[in-house]
Amino acid sequence: MRAAEMPSNRHTVNHSLTLSATVIESLKTNPSFRIMLYCATSTLLTNYERVDVAFPNQLEVRVNQEEVKANYKGLKNKPGTTKPADITDFVRKLAGYQNQLQITYALTSKVRSLTTAYLAPFV
Repeated sequence: MRAAEMPSNRHTVNHSLTLSATVIESLKTNPSFRIMLYCATSTLLTNYERVDVAFPNQLEVRVNQEEVKANYKGLKNKPGTTKPADITDFVRKLAGYQNQLQITYALTSKVRSLTTAYLAPFV
């Protein structure tokens, strides 16, 4: 998903997230698997470009109309300290179900890329 610049207004990006049966089974059998929301400043990202996780300053994330409370900021003046938002508990784990992500942001002068990822635990 791409989020356009919005220096003075609020903007909402809507996206549906459908989990495959394989992903659902992995999430149910191993509770350490997580679904994470990432955001990064975008300048024509390539698949192999390394970027820091960075959310807009004013941000509201909802999954299936429930607000996701998370720390979207990181440490002040320390790029790369923001963590992705864990949305696992808000996603309905049903095959074919279209989970609705609603991301509302404001006061950003940068284009952002938003993506979700399914994470297995690190060993």
